[in-house]
Amino acid sequence: MENTRVSNSKRNIASGILRQITVVCLSFVTRTAVLYSLGKDYLGLDGLFTYIIQILNLADFDFATIFLILLYKPVAEQDTEKVCAILNTLKKIYFRVGLIIMGAGILLTPFLEFFVPDERPADINIYILYFVFVANAALTYMFFAYKGVFLIAAQRKDIENRIHIFVMITVRILQIIMLLIFKNYYYYIVLLPLGTLAGNYLQHRSFDRYFPQYKPGGTMDADSKKKFDEQIGSVYLGKIGDIARNGFDGIIISAAGGLTAVAMYDNYMYIFNALYAVIGMIILGAKASVGNSIATQDLESNYKNMRKLNMLFMWIISWCSICLICIYQPFMTIWMKNDEEMLLSMPQVVMFGLYFYILNMTYIGNMFFDAKGLFYEGRLWLAIEAAANVILNITLGYFFGITGVLAATLFTVAVFTMFCRTNVLFKHYYKNTPGRYFADHLLYFVIYVIAGSICYFATSAIQIPGFAGLILKLMVCAVLPNVIILIFYSRLPLWKDVSGFLKKLIRKA
Repeated sequence: MENTRVSNSKRNIASGILRQITVVCLSFVTRTAVLYSLGKDYLGLDGLFTYIIQILNLADFDFATIFLILLYKPVAEQDTEKVCAILNTLKKIYFRVGLIIMGAGILLTPFLEFFVPDERPADINIYILYFVFVANAALTYMFFAYKGVFLIAAQRKDIENRIHIFVMITVRILQIIMLLIFKNYYYYIVLLPLGTLAGNYLQHRSFDRYFPQYKPGGTMDADSKKKFDEQIGSVYLGKIGDIARNGFDGIIISAAGGLTAVAMYDNYMYIFNALYAVIGMIILGAKASVGNSIATQDLESNYKNMRKLNMLFMWIISWCSICLICIYQPFMTIWMKNDEEMLLSMPQVVMFGLYFYILNMTYIGNMFFDAKGLFYEGRLWLAIEAAANVILNITLGYFFGITGVLAATLFTVAVFTMFCRTNVLFKHYYKNTPGRYFADHLLYFVIYVIAGSICYFATSAIQIPGFAGLILKLMVCAVLPNVIILIFYSRLPLWKDVSGFLKKLIRKA
């Protein structure tokens, strides 16, 4: 069983990283094509509508998280009847979610002018553009999306990853062709829902090929219904908090600074999200294995696994955050052709780096929190977190713009996502206090600050402009922080277990 989990995790992680590299590279090319051929206001519109769609996605109560909790055990036990009943329920729910998104999008139409600034491109009908985005969001749920949830529970996320890579390459190439030949944003954007339909259909066919025994049908048993009812409200509170943290940003920035400010913020968030998604793919590749481990192993084993994963993960995110702080501005300066209107201040760049670190340091704890399904036990803190995200994001974002949005996010993630959820996890699962776990994080943060400060001053000393300077800084960031982190980590008691875990993974590679 352990070997199977490791093998599945490696396969999911490898395909997830390949998927994200493909997404990042092709998205960068298409964003650059839009920026250079049409202008930054088009990028601003794209970002603004993406944020609005995130708000509409509140219609999805994060059902995937709930149904993963319900699926882990019957999938591990190969309980076909129970799996089919759960999939049947999710299929119906997802179709309704798509209809609700479509309906809510239509109801929001009369208020669209309030969200979109007046200085928008003259040749764009915002209503046509908006409906394309809404249709894409709705179609994501309405056709076969439930099968993707099963693939995660079955530790076969790699199947979906391969499909996504193929569809993404096809769509992005067609989009670039449309921009180069026609320079028409409508032709570019209409390919999104077509790609969504194609991806869902291919996922449907692959599911039926690999898992023909699972056909949606039947009704969930009483125990599954009880768990669903317990979790739904609490999970939704967590979703509101996440959307409040991410979805309102672009709308608030648009109100305060216009489409150019949205485009600037979205460019930095593009790099941020690209790196965050790579981290997410690594975690998602291991998430089903954690769910399986919780269902089959004892508390002590899972606690040891969590600490080992956390140490390894904190090394990765410390390095990534340091790279962001040191490389963000030189890269953006080249990409934006020294356009000062499209560059953040250095303090804001540092805040982006800290945001990446603090958001990701919650990942391992949240993975165990989610896999154990502790949303009901943590419902009070999830409600407070959601309210704090909405209030602080709107208030600080309105008065201080991008700086306010980042400050609000740093506060809510550190206090609620990290501190409060971790306490719930230890109280209701490990039946212990999280003192040692928090001490681990404090030590990792000190090491991160030391390594980051040394690396920042080292890269700042490189005064060579352009690509040559960027490459030199990348080389420094690739080596220096990792050496410093290794020196400190190798002296910690937990390192022996972590290094043994790494050697095991390498041997099995």
